[in-house]
Amino acid sequence: MTTRLMIMAAGMSSRMKKMPVGGDIPPELIEQARLLPKSMIGVGVDGRPFLEYLITEVAAAGIREVLMVLNPMDTVTEPHIRAIQAEGRFLDLIFRFAIQYIAPERTKPSGTADAVLQALEQMPDWQTERFLVCNADNLYSRKVLSLLASSPYQQVLPAYTFEALGLPEDRYRNLAIIKTDAEGYVTDLIEKPDREAAQVYREAGFGVSMNAYALFAPTVLPFLRKVPYSPMRNEKELPVAIRLLIQTRPKAVQTILVAEPVPDLTGMEDLIAVREKLAQYNV
Repeated sequence: MTTRLMIMAAGMSSRMKKMPVGGDIPPELIEQARLLPKSMIGVGVDGRPFLEYLITEVAAAGIREVLMVLNPMDTVTEPHIRAIQAEGRFLDLIFRFAIQYIAPERTKPSGTADAVLQALEQMPDWQTERFLVCNADNLYSRKVLSLLASSPYQQVLPAYTFEALGLPEDRYRNLAIIKTDAEGYVTDLIEKPDREAAQVYREAGFGVSMNAYALFAPTVLPFLRKVPYSPMRNEKELPVAIRLLIQTRPKAVQTILVAEPVPDLTGMEDLIAVREKLAQYNV
């Protein structure tokens, strides 16, 4: 069983900082959304950060080592984790920290593929191992994380049914659609399809990616290094690395079909809905 997980938490959270039209968001949450990394916003019970809920699921899934990939300007995440461990919480987890450095010619990090690559380059002992990787602003369940950790396949990608995700309809076209063959192997990842194509894929029963993976470092490292900047977002995106991998090695990535919601902190408009969902969790 894989016991290492990388959590990508270095994004600039630009969408979170945009004030939505309407809504009744408490001023303290608006202030946090503007100043803090998304996963550190106190949307939980008694103002607990979102990240603590993810870590709770991670620990329950049997993960024992967590590598946080942070923005160079993040001065709150590592101290918070150190503080809660000093209080006696999450002591069964080993936390390590990597920085996603920003190139001098850029104003923001270079994307998720770059985040994973930089983290692996900073942790040589991870470069020969299988590991899980996920976003810091999605609350993946212990069930899904456990399935990824225990899968016999080197590379695995959960394929979520959109109906079960519980996200707004317009989000479907912002998620990568996972095309698979009859055996469940990934044949393509289709990002940001147009409305008509998205409907066709949805009716065909293809799931979507919520950016959680099980990966074998020696297999994916060469492809992480080859990822170009995307023309739309000017970032190096992890799904592109997966696409390059399966183009070279068909049947390299298996899927797990998942039908459950994933609380998601994309924009400020998500804060109230996520807070209501987190009220049902124990941390």
